[in-house]
Amino acid sequence: MGPAEFEKALEDGLGSWPRGTAFLAAVSGGADSTAMLSALASLVERRGYKFRCLHVNHGIRPAGDCSGDAEFVRSLCRNFKIPCTIAAVPQGRIAARAEKTGAGIEDAARYYRRRAWERELRRTGAAKVLVAHTRDDALETLIMAVIRGAGPAGLSWMPRQRGNVLRPMISLTRVDVLGYLKDRNISYRTDATNSDTRYFRNRIRHTLIPLLDEQFPGWKTGAASLGKTQRLVSSYLVREAAERIQWKTDGNSLTVPEELFFGRPGILREEAVFQGINRAKRLGGKAALRADPPAAEKVPRRKVLRSFVRGNLSALDLGSCRLTRTHGTVRIEPAVSGSDSGFSLAIDREGTYTAGGLTVTVVSPESMEKPSPASAGYWFYAGLPLIFRCREPGDRIQTSGKNKLLKDLLPAKEAPGNRRFIVAEDYKGIIVCIGLAQGDAKILLCRENCCDSNRPPPEGDRLVYIGGFDA
Repeated sequence: MGPAEFEKALEDGLGSWPRGTAFLAAVSGGADSTAMLSALASLVERRGYKFRCLHVNHGIRPAGDCSGDAEFVRSLCRNFKIPCTIAAVPQGRIAARAEKTGAGIEDAARYYRRRAWERELRRTGAAKVLVAHTRDDALETLIMAVIRGAGPAGLSWMPRQRGNVLRPMISLTRVDVLGYLKDRNISYRTDATNSDTRYFRNRIRHTLIPLLDEQFPGWKTGAASLGKTQRLVSSYLVREAAERIQWKTDGNSLTVPEELFFGRPGILREEAVFQGINRAKRLGGKAALRADPPAAEKVPRRKVLRSFVRGNLSALDLGSCRLTRTHGTVRIEPAVSGSDSGFSLAIDREGTYTAGGLTVTVVSPESMEKPSPASAGYWFYAGLPLIFRCREPGDRIQTSGKNKLLKDLLPAKEAPGNRRFIVAEDYKGIIVCIGLAQGDAKILLCRENCCDSNRPPPEGDRLVYIGGFDA
């Protein structure tokens, strides 16, 4: 592909807009965005478009590298006569958010990057943000979604346009980009973190994709076909769920009759909950939109929601939103910050979590020594996903070969006072009942064999330690 063909492909990807339309180009200084800016500059006279550039300094690399990137982008914009804005995220801000939400550095950086885009769009009045994603990026994203167990929406092929974001290079490949830059004799910046395989995407790019290329040369065509099919499936589910499970506004909550909700197929119930969560966040205003979840999940995954959607849970907290099922109604509402009532915590990965006066550490049994007798009452084996919630009437636990009511098993002396009872459940049902009071947490009841250190853990189960803190 020659330079003229590359620029024509980008022009086609941009689409047709009125002369004078302004666009905001997101430019990091790397190969993809540098090639995009160069090709965009060729359209100024021919198509009459106006372009502005935004470079975001994330503050997660050495200061010299960050300032070097910013200066490179400024120089590039001067050469192309394109106005340039540099937005800087304060040092440590991204790392702090990643630690707070548990979502990782990549997700935290994306959060601040998109905030910068939105602010610059409002300030400049640009029609769209132009992002230099290529076909290779779309394939990497699809593989990541497969590994994470995403649903149809997550498996959908990266669209050319969504909301305020437009990807004019989505039909081009990384090989096309590097060839164009070489032909035009344009240099670009190389981010050392792009080769750091601690990052999920980099492991996909540098480890898995070369293996697929070697062993399955035609995999990219098949993967793209999968993504495009899932986009059709997702579009269908969105329409069907919106039509067959219609949420009604009730103050700052959304409701639907329980009978109607559970009368629909499970996949439609899941999609309807995702739609409801997005609406409920808007009802909750800025506080709900910015709220961070108590668990590691930034965006609820289907396997976390599935216990509720299947009817196994009557309440589930998802950070900025809360799902409940009471009195014949399924309800989604913005979570009340600091509230202990109806506490629940959803965990689907190893790590340490704190919420509602409880600390939970989930590890692989192979990574720890066998629990000692002294730790009895503070650990158990469980499968993932794992849900912690307040005890409810009718809760039962498997013991002595029978499902027994918790209320009949809890010692009478435990009932009075300020002690709260929290249960943990996995896909098999309730595992333990925990008593929590004044910074102390202890297991009071345990499902058969789940707290027996003399037995090997069931295959795939994790080792879970609990403790309390003064909330």
